[in-house]
Amino acid sequence: MMAKPLRYGYDETNAVTLTGNELGEGLSFEELFGKIKQYARENFVYHNTNKEFEIKSRGYKVRITMEGIRHTLGYVKTKDDIYALVALPLLLERAENHRKEKSRKERKNIDHIEICYASLKIGNREYIAEMAILVENERKKEGSLSNVRFFHHQKIAGPDGQRPTGPTRRP
Repeated sequence: MMAKPLRYGYDETNAVTLTGNELGEGLSFEELFGKIKQYARENFVYHNTNKEFEIKSRGYKVRITMEGIRHTLGYVKTKDDIYALVALPLLLERAENHRKEKSRKERKNIDHIEICYASLKIGNREYIAEMAILVENERKKEGSLSNVRFFHHQKIAGPDGQRPTGPTRRP
């Protein structure tokens, strides 16, 4: 089956680059899961750090929640999927090519979802990160949090749309 082509092409000059050892070498999936959760809490989860990350191409800020990290970990198939979360703040800052989608679930507080893309290189492997941002109804209004969105989840695929391959977490 042919992969669905992505709407964003890989951009070497703006790619976020990782070694693939940022959380340690020779770790099992379970160890990496624990490490990325701890890393996220300490470095960018809003409720622990009060940090927001600006999507520079759009001029608004995004809060990363632990719920978004857990949601992303539900999509994990390879270690590269986990390592992509290390780069999440930089990927959000460099994100391009936004599009809007309606929420697939009936959520009264969600107006729409914004999808954005950024290039990612882990070792010598090139990926495109697709990030989903939730926009709540009250966030559209002028006022206190009008420019804040919430990170929902991230998936990575090669420039050809193929998901990463390799040893998987689940048989």
